[in-house]
Amino acid sequence: MDVARYTLLFLTDSRDHLRRSSALLLDWERHPASVEPVAELFRAFHSIKSSAATMGFSGIADLAHAAENLLEAVRRGERASSSGVLRLLLKAVDVLDVAVEAVATGGGEDTDAAALAEALTRMAGTGQPPVAPVPAPKPQRVTRPATRQAIRSVRIDPVRLDELMSQVGQLVVSRNRLEVLVSAQVGTELESVTSRIGSLVRAMHTGVLRARLAPLGELFERLPRVVRDLGVELGKSVRLELVGEGIELDRGMLEDLVDPIVHLLRNAVDHGIETAEVRTRSGKPAEGKIVIRAERRRDTVVIRLSDDGRGVDRDAVRRRAVLENMLPGEAPELDDGLLLALIARPGFTLKDQVTTVSGRGVGVDVALQKIRSLGGRMDLSTVPGKGTVFTLTFPLTTAIQRVLLVGVSPERYAIPFRHLAEAVRAAPAGNGTFSFRGETLPLVELRLVTGAPGRVSAAERPVLVLDLGDRRGALAVDTLLGQHDVVVERIEEPAETPRWLSGATILPDGAPALLLDPAALF
Repeated sequence: MDVARYTLLFLTDSRDHLRRSSALLLDWERHPASVEPVAELFRAFHSIKSSAATMGFSGIADLAHAAENLLEAVRRGERASSSGVLRLLLKAVDVLDVAVEAVATGGGEDTDAAALAEALTRMAGTGQPPVAPVPAPKPQRVTRPATRQAIRSVRIDPVRLDELMSQVGQLVVSRNRLEVLVSAQVGTELESVTSRIGSLVRAMHTGVLRARLAPLGELFERLPRVVRDLGVELGKSVRLELVGEGIELDRGMLEDLVDPIVHLLRNAVDHGIETAEVRTRSGKPAEGKIVIRAERRRDTVVIRLSDDGRGVDRDAVRRRAVLENMLPGEAPELDDGLLLALIARPGFTLKDQVTTVSGRGVGVDVALQKIRSLGGRMDLSTVPGKGTVFTLTFPLTTAIQRVLLVGVSPERYAIPFRHLAEAVRAAPAGNGTFSFRGETLPLVELRLVTGAPGRVSAAERPVLVLDLGDRRGALAVDTLLGQHDVVVERIEEPAETPRWLSGATILPDGAPALLLDPAALF
């Protein structure tokens, strides 16, 4: 038997079952009379038990079997649903998750769950009077296709996809270089072959990118448990609503989004959502609500995380910022941009005591830095007494991007094409603003930002109108150097690295160029 291959299948299936089980248990907790969660949970634990036993992971198999027996007792009406049952089953999911990940790292199943398995067994056989058995869910008629062609799927090791994407990236670099070399061979057979190669590389890139896409639901399904457990710890009743689970994103970025979103969720539950008593006094429902809504905009994804809590106290943030010499004493009321900049400062917090949940001032900072490292941006809006919204905007993938090259003095910079609304030639007034079709936009001179030699020209030159999500800005440059598909490499960020740099790339002529983050320029 190919042990490595079957271990990978075991890991993939077990992770899927455990994520699903966590969501089902939360659904069961909210709707104790529901039939479907019990039956689906039984099947999930049964599948984990069977595959673990086949692979020889006896600890995992025994624990899953004990959970399966408890669910069977509930199904037969021998054990009533209760908070104790749910608590034990949630604990079983947690312990199994740790054991499965221990297998993934090559350390064996590494679990001693005998005590938990015994508790599950005792709960299944408490000798309580029988209750009404849980009826089996009615079978649903099944969305059959007219064609007889079977729909098949194949599991692929993500590492192999990463390697394939890296190779495609190198193909893109080589294709760009080849197109430059044959640019003077218009009409020749060499030019025709180069064009054909370019088309094939683009098609391959598109195919590999699609293979790497995964639905946001794989990330979202982990989050209700985070909110539920944190709400229990803080004594708050909180409901999480998820919208847009079917939107697909590069799998690598999906994993990178876990930490920032979890940090923002914890921040919302701890700082934003009030206790039931406070909410009731202010005329709100006792149960707080957090909504995560995802949507696709061309080649970008937007995720909004909103809560109906107390909102950010701008005056308290301003006072703390003045106290810590971040702002002058006469600082006016904070707008949303400055408010985000302050609460995202490392170590900034409004809490005087550190708890297991917050107080160290790292949550928003971690989220902002990670989103920017993905080539995205984070915006904030908040209304006192109404709640707070964090908006995350980032590309579908960061591996290969379409960019516009611009020149400032001898240097060349790459700007992600998704931010470009329009390019015009104009002579900026020099007062920090740019009038564009009746709209006054903030203007940034790239020469001043980068510290390039020479004076800012007063002559007519290219001005880029940039789409920054809920706002727009204008960027003045010296020259436009064309569009290219480039492979973006993340750069290690020492402390002195400007925040408006988000990566680097190799241009078709073999020279390096820096990738700009337009949102950080404004």
